[in-house]
Amino acid sequence: MADGMAPRTKALLAIAGLSLARTVTGCAIQESTLPFHGVTDAASPDSTFSRDGGPTSGGSSGSGGSSGSGGSSGSGGSSSSGGSSGSGGSSGSGGSSGSGGSSISTDSSTGDSSDSGLGDSSGGALDAATPAGLLWPPGQSFPTFSPIDQLEVINAGGVTVELDYLYLSLQGLINRTKTRIYLQDGAPEGPTFWLDKLNVPKIAVRDPLTLITKYRSEIAGIVIYDPTLIDTVNLATAIAGIENGVVASPSLATTLTAAPYNLPVLADLQTNHFASANDVYQYELTTYGARASTRLIIGLDPKLPRTLRDYAVALKAMVVWLDPRDAAQKAILAGFLSRLQPNSPYAGWWPDEGSGVTMTSQYGVPVFAADFSTNLSVLGGVPYTIQPPAPPPTPTLANKAYVAIFMSDGDNMQENQHLMVLKWADPNRGKVPISWTVQPGLVDTAPIILNYYWTTATPNDVMVSGPSGLGYTYPAGWPAQLLNDYTSRSASYLDRAGLRVITVWNNGLLSGAQATSYATNMPRLLGVTDQAGTGGLKVIDSKLPQLIFASAYAETEAALEAGIDSQLLGWNKSGPLFVAVQGNMNQTVINPTTFLAVQQHYAMNTDVVFVRADHLFTLIRQAQGLPTNP
Repeated sequence: MADGMAPRTKALLAIAGLSLARTVTGCAIQESTLPFHGVTDAASPDSTFSRDGGPTSGGSSGSGGSSGSGGSSGSGGSSSSGGSSGSGGSSGSGGSSGSGGSSISTDSSTGDSSDSGLGDSSGGALDAATPAGLLWPPGQSFPTFSPIDQLEVINAGGVTVELDYLYLSLQGLINRTKTRIYLQDGAPEGPTFWLDKLNVPKIAVRDPLTLITKYRSEIAGIVIYDPTLIDTVNLATAIAGIENGVVASPSLATTLTAAPYNLPVLADLQTNHFASANDVYQYELTTYGARASTRLIIGLDPKLPRTLRDYAVALKAMVVWLDPRDAAQKAILAGFLSRLQPNSPYAGWWPDEGSGVTMTSQYGVPVFAADFSTNLSVLGGVPYTIQPPAPPPTPTLANKAYVAIFMSDGDNMQENQHLMVLKWADPNRGKVPISWTVQPGLVDTAPIILNYYWTTATPNDVMVSGPSGLGYTYPAGWPAQLLNDYTSRSASYLDRAGLRVITVWNNGLLSGAQATSYATNMPRLLGVTDQAGTGGLKVIDSKLPQLIFASAYAETEAALEAGIDSQLLGWNKSGPLFVAVQGNMNQTVINPTTFLAVQQHYAMNTDVVFVRADHLFTLIRQAQGLPTNP
C-alpha cells in the first residue's frame, strides 16, 4: 500500500514533466514546438457513425467492446515515478497508424468548424446521460470516440494551471462529438511520441483561444471555479460536461465573456460560498448527480494539471476527490458510488489507495489508475486490432528451477503511456525474459499503446494483465454475483488484449469462492500470480495454477535475488521448481538492465532457467497434468 499521496504526487509530476509550483498568470501562450512540414490544408471529409457504431465514411469506428483493467498495482500503489531507466523514446513505430510522417500545417484558426453530425450512441441502456457521438454499448467499460480525420494540436507545455483547466475541458467537449483536439505537453516519452504515431493530418494551433471562436456553436458557456476552494475545479469540470461548457478561472472569465468570445456564464461557483470541500461534493451529487453518467466516475486531485479532465467532460462524469478514511467524505462517496452501474470504472486515483479500493470493491466498482493519462479523448478514437505475436516455443520441462521476472504497475494506464515507454527503451530489453504487466483496458482507451508494445516486443517480452483483471480491485470485497460478472468481463478483455496470465491483488491470498470465480469464468487463463505471501504453488479447483510471488514488489536487484534464493533453498531437485518475482517499476533501478543482472547472477547455476510468464505457467500445467493451452 502507498505510504501517502505526497511522494506519489511528486513522482508522477516528475514523470509528466509538470510542477505544482506553476504560477497562474493569465493567458500567455508559448509558440508551438511541433515539427512543421508546411502543408497548406489538412482538411479531411467528416466521418459519421451509424447507430450500430459502424463508420458510414472516413474510417473505422474503433476497436469497441473492451475495457480496462487494474487501476493501481503493487504495494506502493503509485503510478509513475520520476527516475526510470532507458534512453528515452523507444524504437520502432510499434504497430501504430503511422510513424510520424503525417503533415502539420501552421494554424488551425481558420477552416470548417462544423462537426460530423454524429448520431445517437448505443451506450449503456440505463444511462440517458451518455453523450451522442460516443460508441458505448452495454458491456463495454470505456467508450469508443469517433474516428479521427485531422487533429488540431495545442502546445500545452509550460502553460499556466488555469489554462490547463480551460484547454482540457475544451478538448473533452469538442472531442465528444468528433475527435479533433490534441494537447501536446512535456511528457517524458517525448512531447510527440504518441502524436507521431497517429497517421492523420495535424494542424498546429498558434493561439488556442482561437478554437473558442472556431467551435463557439458547440460551447454553451463557461463555468467559473473558486480559486479559494480548489475542489470547485472538480465541480466545475462536472458541470462543464453536463452543461456543455468549459472551465474558467475568474481572470480568464473576464476574457472569455468579452468579445470576440462572448461566452455566457453557466455557473459562477464563487457565488456559492462553499464552506468546505465536503459541501462542494455534496452539492455536486445533489444538484447534478441525476444528469451525470452512471457508467463511470472520475477521481482527481483538483490541484493537479494535465490530467484526465478532458475525459471527464467528454463523458459527462462526476468528478470527486474524497477520502474514505474520513467518515463524512465516505458517506458522500457512498452516494456517488451507489448511483453507478455495476462494473463501472472509477478512473483516476485516491487520497488513500487501500481505503479507496476497499470501498469501491464493496460497490462492484473497479479502479483504473489513470489520473495522469493524457489525450484519452483522442486515443480512444484510434481503431486498432491488437496484434500479439505468436509465442516462441516453450522450453522442455525438466528438473530445473524456472524463474519468471515480472515488471509491476503496468495496470496503470498512465504508466503504459509514459514510464513504461522509457523502461521499454532500455538497451538490454530482449536479453532476458520479462513479463510486463499492462492495462487490458487499453483495447478501449488507447489501443495504439497496447499495440505498440506487442508489435515492438522481442521473443523475450510478453504482456500480462496487472491486478486484478478488468480494473484494480480486491475480489474478496465483491458481492458474489457481481464478482462473477467482473471475472467474466475480464476474460473477454484479456482475450482481446492477447493476455494469458493475470496478477491478482486481494489484500490477502486469493482463495475460496473468489478463486473459483477466476477459475470458472476465465477458462483461457494459463495462470494467476498472487501478490500475497512469499512463494508457493496452488491449483485452483484442479483448473487454474496460482503461483505466489516470492518477491512481490522488489525495489533492487538484491531483493529480486533474495526472493529467488528463498525458493531455491528448500528445493531438493526431485522435480521442477517454479518461481515468480516482481520488480517495482517505479524504482529507477528496476529496469531490463537490472533484470539481466539478476539472470547473470545465476549464470553458473545450470539448474536455474529464466522464462516468460506464459512459458512458466505452461510448464506448471505440464508438471500438474493440466491442459497446456486451455
